[in-house]
Amino acid sequence: MEADRDLVLLKQENSLVKQELISTNLSLENEQRKNVILENRLVEKDNLVACLQRQMNEQEKLLRSQELEVSGVLTPK
Repeated sequence: MEADRDLVLLKQENSLVKQELISTNLSLENEQRKNVILENRLVEKDNLVACLQRQMNEQEKLLRSQELEVSGVLTPK
């Protein structure tokens, strides 16, 4: 009788541990999904920064060219 009761208790404990593992795995999967989303956002922001930097560089080149034209160093096209 004692052995049967111990076996039932062990099975119940085993079931609880399995449920905890499943819950932990689900939490980890959710965190991984969140991390992937955040990494994708970071890549998008990096791409945007690079694009804006290129635009800024082009604007600076254009401004320098216009300044040189105004100062008479270059002749307008």
